[in-house]
Amino acid sequence: MAGEATPRRERYRRETIEEAKERALAQIAAHGAGSLSLNAIAREMGMTGPALYRYVGSRDELLTELVVAAYDELGDALWRDLEATAGQSPEQRQRAQAWAYRNWALANPQRFLLIFGTPVPGYQAPIERTVPAAQRVMAASIALLADGDLPSRSATTDPYVRELEAWADAAGMPPLPGILLHQAIIGWTRLHGVLSLELEGHFKVGLPNPERVFAAEVDALIREYEAALESLRT
Repeated sequence: MAGEATPRRERYRRETIEEAKERALAQIAAHGAGSLSLNAIAREMGMTGPALYRYVGSRDELLTELVVAAYDELGDALWRDLEATAGQSPEQRQRAQAWAYRNWALANPQRFLLIFGTPVPGYQAPIERTVPAAQRVMAASIALLADGDLPSRSATTDPYVRELEAWADAAGMPPLPGILLHQAIIGWTRLHGVLSLELEGHFKVGLPNPERVFAAEVDALIREYEAALESLRT
């Protein structure tokens, strides 16, 4: 019997933390991340504030758990897509990953805005936890472009290209020529921009259909990637 007590306590601890995270997301959706309150979450869970603090040390600790979990979920979605599209053409895979990104964002708007939206006042994310999670998301996009028969890196004096290649090496990213790393990064920023505007409701004010804007950006990014790849081969 004594041997069962620790697993039961640990199970209750995990369940309590998960419930706190879900209620925190609901609170963020209703009032914004800046208003997150552990005491309010505790009341919703039928606990006192001090009781919840035994499981979640602070508001910032809870935010960090939410940020890391959001990055992990997005990374899982992108890496699953990579596995599912193995063997397809580069264009098919690029399209599939872009739409996997959009589908995750639309299904998880609060998680998306928590990691990519307006910074939470007074909160500084601990880089030792959040950076590896964020890099795993970026690594999926870089791995996608690194798949196949690609030209090797060439000697270059362009400081930006050299900086990108040094960053990728230091971060343990799949090796890519700097010009293709640029395509991966600029593609992420542009698709992120469309999704952020859509999720924050800006397309509702007389702007085009956001799905079509997103699709047009995907088309443009694929053309730009193909042009960059061709420039390396000639």
